[in-house]
Order: sequence, then C-alpha cells, then structure tokens
Amino acid sequence: GEKEEDVADAEDGEGVLDGEGVLEKLPRDRALAIAKEAAPTLVLACNMILEQYVRDECEAASYPLPRARTEQVVSAARRLQTLELVPEVCEHLFRAVSIASHAHAHGKPLAPLTSLPLDSMQMGRTKRRGHLLLLFSPMCRCISSNNPMLRDSLRAMLELVGHELGLASDSSLAMAGGNR
Repeated sequence: GEKEEDVADAEDGEGVLDGEGVLEKLPRDRALAIAKEAAPTLVLACNMILEQYVRDECEAASYPLPRARTEQVVSAARRLQTLELVPEVCEHLFRAVSIASHAHAHGKPLAPLTSLPLDSMQMGRTKRRGHLLLLFSPMCRCISSNNPMLRDSLRAMLELVGHELGLASDSSLAMAGGNR
C-alpha cells in the first residue's frame, strides 16, 4: 500500500523531508515525526525569505543587494525546487497551515490536527510538493526579481506547481495547437 511505498522510498535513499539524507538514518516513525514538526516552520521561513527579498529589492531600487542576501534567496529557492515531501508530511503541513490561518483570522484555535478534513487536490496530485502550493503567492511576487538565477528557479517551481495541479505542460499545448 501507500505506507509500504513510503518505506521503500526511504530505503531507496529518498528523504522524508530533507535533501541531505540526515533523516534517512533515523527510524522511519521518528523521521516522520521530525519532518512533520519541521515542515510548517520551513515553509514559514521560506515565505519570509521570499517576501523580504521582494521588499529589499524594491527598496534597493537600482542598487544591487549584498551578495549574501541574493545567495540566501537563490539557495532557498533551489532547495524548495528539489524538496519532495512524503504524503503524510504534506497532509500534516496543510492541516497545520489551515489551523494557523483559522486561528489568525478568528482569534481562536481550530479542532485538533487529525480531525481537519482535507481536499486531496489542495495538496497537489502527488502530495509531495505541497510546500510549493503554499508558497505560490510569494513565488509569483518574486518573478519580477532582477536576479536571473532566482527567476530560473521560480520558473521551474511554477512548472512543478502546474504539474501538481494537473495543468497542461508546454509540450502538450504545442501538440494540441499542431493538430488544428
């Protein structure tokens, strides 16, 4: 089943959350627990990095930002691009974000994490790139960046979002247009 596939993924060297293989050395249930706790914090941190970069670039106007600042946002974007979550972590991430959003909007917490129903499409088709769906708005705001490496990563991430949402790729559009 799905659990067996996830265990096989971890045994084949695919991480639960990280791209470095650190969590793969832990027992699967412990790695999953750590990944579930880390995922919302990671998405929030990446959201802040992308949003702040947009503000910094606007404020800097025609002056280039410090190299360390641009390296930070490009590195974060590249890591996001290659990151794949296991479906359980993606589901937990969406529940945590939904609860945090509800609490922020209404000033009170929502039901426990496990009782919140989720629409499977809101997490994407594969349930492995939900972090990109959650970061869609800040990614769109970064499109006008002067940094070509950031724009390249954003393009790739937006293509992944399109795939997760089941949208046609460039090649399928070209083929459809050629059949007229």
